[in-house]
Amino acid sequence: MNKSEEKRPITVEDHKEVARKHAERKVSAVNDALQFPTGDAFEEELNAILNSDVEASGEIVAIALIDCDKFDHINKDFGIGEGDRVLIEAGKYIRDNLPEGAKVYRIGGDEFAILFRGIMEREEIFLYLNDLKNHYAVQTPDGQRKTITVGMATAFEDASRCVELIRKA
Repeated sequence: MNKSEEKRPITVEDHKEVARKHAERKVSAVNDALQFPTGDAFEEELNAILNSDVEASGEIVAIALIDCDKFDHINKDFGIGEGDRVLIEAGKYIRDNLPEGAKVYRIGGDEFAILFRGIMEREEIFLYLNDLKNHYAVQTPDGQRKTITVGMATAFEDASRCVELIRKA
């Protein structure tokens, strides 16, 4: 065996690369099932809206960020397949309860975003999100009911730049 064929020790970088590829497959499997636009599309669309003349029109533009609470234990306790199932159910729940005209995105990991543009008033969006949170009923295999955390921000009232709006939400 020559030197080029010798096995080299596995490095920290090798482990990081394996973890990165695993994370990409996981995100891809859930995205394939849900067919939601991703976080990049969310930021691009939000930036386009914020840079348009929508503020002058008085049209309501709001975002909601949704996080699946204590999600990391699902993968640890029940496996990645079960974690994917919970994320897919969460996404379907959000999609199936989405007001007409709102758009949902998978922004990464166990997080989703909703973009509201000109379809509801701020208070209506707040009440909708409260109902969405309170009626969330996705469960783990042992019957534990999961919860979600929801944050909301309104363009031009809470912030006028994408990064600030996301931070506020």
